[in-house]
This record gives sequence, C-alpha cells and structure tokens, in this order.
Amino acid sequence: MSDATQLASDASSQDPAVGLAGYAARGTGSRAPCGPSPSGLCGAVDSTHDAALQLIVVATSSLLRTVERFTDRDLEQESLLPGWTRGHVLAHVAQGADAMRNLLVWARTGVPVAAYASQQARDTAIETGARQGAGALLAELSASAERFRTEVTRLNERGWRQPVSVLGGAAFPAAQLLDRRLVEVELHHTDLHVGYGPEQWRPAFAEMLLAEPMRSQREDRRGPLP
Repeated sequence: MSDATQLASDASSQDPAVGLAGYAARGTGSRAPCGPSPSGLCGAVDSTHDAALQLIVVATSSLLRTVERFTDRDLEQESLLPGWTRGHVLAHVAQGADAMRNLLVWARTGVPVAAYASQQARDTAIETGARQGAGALLAELSASAERFRTEVTRLNERGWRQPVSVLGGAAFPAAQLLDRRLVEVELHHTDLHVGYGPEQWRPAFAEMLLAEPMRSQREDRRGPLP
C-alpha cells in the first residue's frame, strides 16, 4: 500500500495527547496568523480546534503558492511517490479534502457518508484529475480546501467525538481528521520535489506527536531529498 493510500485509509486510534489537539492543549502551539492566503481560507472555530485549523490554513496557503508557479509541463514531472506525477499528488490532495469533508458531514449529522464511493472510484478520479491543466488543478485545490474549512467550522464538540471511517477501515474520532489533513498537505507538498521539505516544515508539525502510520510517513520524509 502506498503512503498516499495509507494517509487516506488507515484509521488507527489516537491518544488525546497526540496530534494537533494535544499540541494545542499542551500550550506549545500559538495560533498561526493567516496572512495573505491565495485560497481565502482564513477562518476560526472554537476551542483547540481553532489552532489546529489555522495550521492547516497556513500549510495549504504555502502549497497553493507553490502550485501557482506550475505550468502544465511541471505537473507532468515525476514526484517523489513512485508511479505518480506531481499532477497525481495534487489531484489526490484535492480529492482528499473533499473525502475528509464528507466525513465531517457524517460527524456533524450522525448519518454515515462515504469518504470515497469506492477504492476504484478514488483511483480513477486521481488519474482523471492528474490530467487537468495547471490552472484547473490549482482552482480545484483551492476550492476543495475551502469546502473542508467551511465544514470544520460547522462542527461542535459532540461532532468531533463522532467515530468515522474510510473505505471500511477501523473507526476513529472525527477530531483526528485535522491531524490527517495537516499531514496530507505537508507531506505531499514535500512529495512534489520542489525543494520543500523538513527544513521548511513549521515546528508545530515537525514536533507534534502523531499516530501511526502518520508518524512513520513523516519520518520517511526526513531523509535527504533525492
């Protein structure tokens, strides 16, 4: 199973002290300023999830600034993920935001909503998305990130505790979606092979405790870039 698939589908349980919520609760993470945001993502939610969302906002804005410089030819270049171009990576990130949004809707309403229709549908959508032009893919990255952000702001504390799952995997609390989204954005930004890596990661991400497989996936990227 690829790292990208595990990021989307592995559903290990998580200790409350692990991840973004734990980082904020320990008092080591201050709220990150939004600043200029190509996506218009700046927003706020109550409690420790506010700080978590702001870290995602900043990471997403950084990714979008990178993608703004891409041409169609740039998207055709190989990424650091075997068999995937940069276009594949970015299509996965865009669709990942919508998949997690679906799970947030499940958490908010209590009515199960599938992250993806099926594994095959997910894979087909990535292949199709990877062939989009640079402008279209940038627009979809921005729009899907905003859809995710909007749904985050609608969830209450009860919703964050709601168990959800991906493609039939083990259930996990919806609060873990914040960790998963930050990991997905930061690691796949690294996978684009554009000089963004551990040295550019913000301390809140580089130092936070993560559940598996996210912890190992981050450690895998700490090695020297090819």
